[in-house]
Formats: sequence, structure tokens, C-alpha cells
Amino acid sequence: MSGSRSRSKLFIVIAVLALVALACGTSSGGSGDTDLEATAAALEATAAALSSQPTQPPAPQNPPTQAPLPPANPTDSGDDSSGAEEFDYNSLVSGDTIYGTDFDGNAESWEDGWIWFTIPDEKENFSAGVSNGFMVIELDDLYTTVYLVPDFIYVPRGIDVYVEAGFDNVGSTRNNNVSVGCRGSADGWYEYSVTSSGLWYLYKYTPDDGFLVMTNGGIAGFENETAHTIGMACIGDEITMFADGEVIRNGTFRDTSFREGQVFIAVYADNLEGVDIEFDYFYAGVP
Repeated sequence: MSGSRSRSKLFIVIAVLALVALACGTSSGGSGDTDLEATAAALEATAAALSSQPTQPPAPQNPPTQAPLPPANPTDSGDDSSGAEEFDYNSLVSGDTIYGTDFDGNAESWEDGWIWFTIPDEKENFSAGVSNGFMVIELDDLYTTVYLVPDFIYVPRGIDVYVEAGFDNVGSTRNNNVSVGCRGSADGWYEYSVTSSGLWYLYKYTPDDGFLVMTNGGIAGFENETAHTIGMACIGDEITMFADGEVIRNGTFRDTSFREGQVFIAVYADNLEGVDIEFDYFYAGVP
């Protein structure tokens, strides 16, 4: 299992990481259609939970009548450093979608503008691609994380973001993690990671210190043979974490390290091969 390589224009410029265009045996050019109907119930619950949180983003001036969406082929549009058209984040209001996909493609297709990298870097014993309406990640490298990043999304300072993914642990190996993250840049990122047994961690990653556990806990009744959703809201200096549409216990933490950056999903293999995760959808929006 391997993938072809090209430099990311936006995400993490760290010497020990190799950012590469997502291929892994697949080709660019997946379906551009986005169908978020499958996420409606979870997002409604998320919105209700967020409404009870003490920190809410202020409504921006001049709200749009419709949320702008990323270009269909972001790598081919415009001349800015991201390869994407200018995105007016300041015009967004609470509830607007920044980007969403239900991975509605075939086995040899993928979404334009996504990239991947691994920690440790240059690992190749994995595959990632769209198959039968899922983003499938199979990982045999031990103690390795594969990151998938929609490289055309960079949420600027002062703009809050909510990130959510639906997934199913379909492999024989159950000793692994699934993550979502926000505010990724050359300085680092925040990562909410859930193990197959329901333990959870909020990490802060920096090039100098690596992964630091900011807080952690457990999700009651989490079953490793059931599909789940995980989400995180990055609102000002507060991070709130969700599982299956509900705020997890002790799942709010404040930190001022990162204020802008990209969003992502990730899969970690611990001490066993055969990790196989199916992502049903990925969503980024304004909380």
C-alpha cells in the first residue's frame, strides 16, 4: 500500500513531516456532490448542545443569504497560495456549512484538494480511498497516524468552526484511534481522538513538544462494533468535544495556543495490524 507524493500548499510545513497528495492507489476526481441528509439528526443534537455552552460566536456583519461553498476543483482555480478561490469566512453565520462530503464515489475516485501525511513521516503501509460511499483507511504500520486534510479549507483567526465525522470500525483489529481536528498550521493543531474502547484524548501537537495530552476521559457505553460520530467545536479559546451528537463528560477545555488553521480527520494504529476504518461523511461548519 503506497501513495504518490506532492507538496501541500497550506497545511503543516514541518521538516519531519511529508505532506503528500492523497492517492494511495486512487486517482483524483471524485464526486463533487455533497449530501448531508445522513448527518441531520446528529447535527441537530449538536446544535442544541452548543446552544447551551457559555461561549457563542458573535453574528458577523452583512450575513449572506446562502453559505458559500469551496470550488469544485480548488487546485485549478485562482492564483492564491492555497490554490483555491477566495473564501469569505467573515460572511458566514452560525449554522452555515463551510464544507461537507458523504464520500459518494467509486473505488478509484476521491475528492479534489485533499492531501495526506503520516506521523511518523514517510510511512507507506496503508491505503486510503473512496469505495461504496465511504472513505476507507486501511493501516498496517504500527504506532502510526494517517491524517487526511481538505487542503482548501483554512479557517482564519476570529472564525469559529465545528468539525464532525461519522465512522465505523470494520476491521478485525479494535486497538486503534479515530480523530478529528482543528486549527492545523505550521505551529501545530488540536486533535480530539477516540479509541476503539471509548477512551478519549484531547491532544495539542507542536513540532517542538509532539503530542501533549490536555485532558482525557471515557465515553460511557461506547461500543467498538457500532458506527459512531465524533465532533469538536473550536469556539474562541474553548474546545468542546462530542460523541454521537452529545457533549462528552468533562469535554470542554480552554487553551490559547492556536487561533486559526485547517481541519482534518485521522486514524491511528497502535500495536496491531489490520486497522480498517470507514468514514461515512465529513463536515465542517460554523457553530
